[in-house]
Amino acid sequence: ISLEVEEIAFIPTARVDISPEDRPLFDKFIGMLNDCDDVQDVYHNANFI
Repeated sequence: ISLEVEEIAFIPTARVDISPEDRPLFDKFIGMLNDCDDVQDVYHNANFI
């Protein structure tokens, strides 16, 4: 069996540090985006410290 996958990948060149205090807000925001019917994929450049 031969499989081929073609996709575009977003690889960030810069990261943004997310503090432990801000993590719940970040998770809530990402969750809200995922719950939106118009949103297909969510990417981020967060670096959890």
